Amino acid sequence: MSATTTTAQDMRVRTHCSPAWLAAPWTAVGDASQSPSELATAVNNAFDQDGADVFVYFPVPLEGTAGEPPRDWDLVATIERTRGACAQAVRCMRARQFGRLMFVAPSLPTLAPEWPPGWEFASWLAGLTRGLALELAAHGVTVNTVLVGMDGGLPWSPDAADELRHAIQLFIDRDANYLTGQVMHVCGGRSMVSIFSH
Repeated sequence: MSATTTTAQDMRVRTHCSPAWLAAPWTAVGDASQSPSELATAVNNAFDQDGADVFVYFPVPLEGTAGEPPRDWDLVATIERTRGACAQAVRCMRARQFGRLMFVAPSLPTLAPEWPPGWEFASWLAGLTRGLALELAAHGVTVNTVLVGMDGGLPWSPDAADELRHAIQLFIDRDANYLTGQVMHVCGGRSMVSIFSH
């Protein structure tokens, strides 16, 4: 830890499909209409040419569901898209020996314990987070996930948006070198209810 602390505000952050209510001062890379290859190219350009430090990726939309999981959501396509986009960012971070990779997604099992794709995706994302964290630790790259509770007023209230930004900033801080491989729930404790009910 250096004597002079730098914050996430000093980092060059790129994001994909950050919801408007989050009001995060980050530079967007691509959009939801892009194909996986187009998104991968956009991410590669952002990190290879612009020298970004952080990639905050939203694999599943955090808005527009009104507290319900996206029932027509394509699990396989989402996984492939996530892998393709993050591979480009990881390649550039590894070459530079520094970076922060963040995943932010709805806490789907908390919403719908009976919905198998939600559980499958949450398990896959947790495994991806920890696997990449182990792989990239020696290269100065941290990998973490924040799962957001989507019901009971979260995350659309201003207070919830502030808390989500704080959680993300904790992980992407330049001095957060030992904080990696973590999955944090920002859900008002709803994840405990889900765990204890099974």
